[in-house]
Amino acid sequence: MSRRQFGNFTTPGSARPQELEEYLNYMRKVSEISSTIQVFSINYHYTQITNSLFSFAIGPIEFGQRERTIASIPTVLSTRLIDIIVLIVFPIVFLVVSYMVFTRRQEK
Repeated sequence: MSRRQFGNFTTPGSARPQELEEYLNYMRKVSEISSTIQVFSINYHYTQITNSLFSFAIGPIEFGQRERTIASIPTVLSTRLIDIIVLIVFPIVFLVVSYMVFTRRQEK
């Protein structure tokens, strides 16, 4: 099995533009695969909700400083509705499946 070897991108001017483009394409593909896999992770959805609830929305203001404002809870929950649904549906599905398996084993 062959692995792709990319040049040293830490030293300025050490990478050729073609190598840099290949590396960036490779990293985009890795990121897409990772985000696709994370859709099936309950931890990912929980993290998305908690980060939205407990982090600050940051916006630029004068002189390079940043203003921090807290979004309201209903706003955050409405924007993260899919994550909430996933957190509710996953346990229900697994409970139903485990109950079905349990009842079938008890019938035998």
